[in-house]
Amino acid sequence: MTMLDTKQDGVTATVIGTLRDFEERTTQQGRKWAVGNMTVGTEQLEVLVFPENYPPRDVILTVDRRYEMSGRVDRYDGVLRLMVDRVVE
Repeated sequence: MTMLDTKQDGVTATVIGTLRDFEERTTQQGRKWAVGNMTVGTEQLEVLVFPENYPPRDVILTVDRRYEMSGRVDRYDGVLRLMVDRVVE
């Protein structure tokens, strides 16, 4: 069990990990957002960066690069997710 596993839904957390995959998507309104998977320690975490925070300011997201990400913890169908509001290289 990781520290993130003990966090309740809706609380803010900051993680440092490696972005393993990443896909840019577009909403029906034409706004860009992204979804990806990050390795934090030995755990996998789904990260979502919604239009109001995408693209991250002064950061170009690249696979296999380490980032610090902050956001709201959420679980959906047993998957641990982070709704990202800040990204730092």
